[in-house]
Amino acid sequence: GLIRSGAVDLSPLVTHRFKLVEFDKAFKIMSSGNSGKVMLTP
Repeated sequence: GLIRSGAVDLSPLVTHRFKLVEFDKAFKIMSSGNSGKVMLTP
């Protein structure tokens, strides 16, 4: 697909990045409606 091949770069859509242990903070940001995509990383 286009995303898997790298033809489409979705990284500009990710407005916030959090560690998995910061799930509560990430969820609050996401729920506020004031973010694009929120990414959780291990």
